[in-house]
Amino acid sequence: MSLESKIKLAEDYCIHYHEGQKRRAGIQEPYHTHPFGVRDILLRYGYDDEETQITALLHDTIEDTDLERYKDDIRKRFGKTVYSNVYALS
Repeated sequence: MSLESKIKLAEDYCIHYHEGQKRRAGIQEPYHTHPFGVRDILLRYGYDDEETQITALLHDTIEDTDLERYKDDIRKRFGKTVYSNVYALS
């Protein structure tokens, strides 16, 4: 799987698993804008490697979504390092 397709898959996961969630503090934006924003900040500072981008996109999925029940899917699709990073941030 290419770099672009893995990142696209992570974007799709982020949007899908946060579907219906809104940001806190009265902001009525879809929640997935937060992980996308974190990823974009990291990109601006030069953290543009695949694992960092995917970790940023998935960093709230284990604690805030149904993906928690299928967390091993993260390891299978994105690798052990991303899985460990996402788990550590949860």
